[in-house]
Amino acid sequence: MNDLEIKRLADHLADTGLVLTALGQQIRRATNEDDCRQMIAKAVNQSALAHRTALDINSESVAKHKLVGVADDE
Repeated sequence: MNDLEIKRLADHLADTGLVLTALGQQIRRATNEDDCRQMIAKAVNQSALAHRTALDINSESVAKHKLVGVADDE
């Protein structure tokens, strides 16, 4: 992974952290079980999105490096 890809991933994870922190605060303040469950579902979805995005960024990086490696061999 190059510096740009690492920064992109770090920025994405930092943004996700902010969203999850806000959801955590809302969950603590929830006044009923349905609201709490809805916010927990949002947090789970946000976590899954962050994971998929991290995997996508990593896959892009691996693919680029493999393509560069193939081009360099030619």
